[in-house]
Amino acid sequence: MKFLFFTKTMWHEMPRIRHQLARLLCKNQHDVFFVQKPCFFWERSKPTFTDENIKFFQFRQLVHHQLRITSIVRAANSLYESFHIKNFFSDIDEDVVIINFNYDYYFLKKIFPSNKIITILNDDFVSQCRLPFNHHMQHVLEKTCLSSDVVLTTSESLQKKLKKHTPARVFFPWSSSTYNFTKEKLRTKVLIWGYITERYDFELISNLISENQHNMFYLVGETNKECRKVLHDLSKKHKNIVIKEPTTLNNLPMTEFCASLTIYKNGVGAIESITVTNKAFQLLSYGIPLIVHGMPNFMKNQAIFICKDKEMINKSIQYCHQNIDQLQKYISMLVMKNSENNRLDEFIEIINKPNISAS
Repeated sequence: MKFLFFTKTMWHEMPRIRHQLARLLCKNQHDVFFVQKPCFFWERSKPTFTDENIKFFQFRQLVHHQLRITSIVRAANSLYESFHIKNFFSDIDEDVVIINFNYDYYFLKKIFPSNKIITILNDDFVSQCRLPFNHHMQHVLEKTCLSSDVVLTTSESLQKKLKKHTPARVFFPWSSSTYNFTKEKLRTKVLIWGYITERYDFELISNLISENQHNMFYLVGETNKECRKVLHDLSKKHKNIVIKEPTTLNNLPMTEFCASLTIYKNGVGAIESITVTNKAFQLLSYGIPLIVHGMPNFMKNQAIFICKDKEMINKSIQYCHQNIDQLQKYISMLVMKNSENNRLDEFIEIINKPNISAS
């Protein structure tokens, strides 16, 4: 089969579900075309290229998606983007499946009237709006969902929000590696892995490091300039901390970690809607239990600890340290349920039954 992705992501950014799904389909001998984040009309778009057997494109946009406040601006941008997309894909076959990750691409059905369009919403884009109002974003989100054959979301909270406009089906990320846990007598390290953002509660993280001197804390991942300074200050303040550049999990001492932390600030709407992060099943595949903060709607499981404050996190770290072997029966079942093969079968089922989101 052939798949055409529309995203607001560059391919070489931190991997998310759009990267994961594109790689999964390509790995299983499907043809994948990936449209990256649009640049602005005054910028030079990146030339078409091929990487990992995936062909990449980039088009232009007139106005940033959060600033398309009026219907005139939205219409002008729609015409502008549609024109460039049509130029590339005017002769596309009807059996090509459109995988849309853009909440504002309500115009795709006019460009591809005979193609199946599957929209995947992996973020609460409306809550992320930096303007004091977001009704214009809510409007285009509704139009995009209504013009799609199937709507999928990675968040149960988002699914509930969308229910009044269109039926949506939950579609979680998955583990690309099989479950692999090695019993070790001594697991004293704690891992914070993935994109490290200013939405992290660094004051809370610093207090946790101070109060768990017998644990070594690894902070590993991509970050921005502001957060790099915060990490630098943490490394000066604490001795039981290791800060590393982005790397894959197989390059870390995974047999020495007793837990993984994801510590967001409380009260961030877009974060509170998260049911499961893209990295969750990857960490679980190594038998590492998850401790999360700032995500009250996170997936419930005996090996996932949803914490409200520092005391709960400290207790969870100690519990994981002492009982990680006993937690494996829950972790292994969760990883197997959310395996790569299971998720591929689920996605193919969705394609073959485009009205499945209504069930």
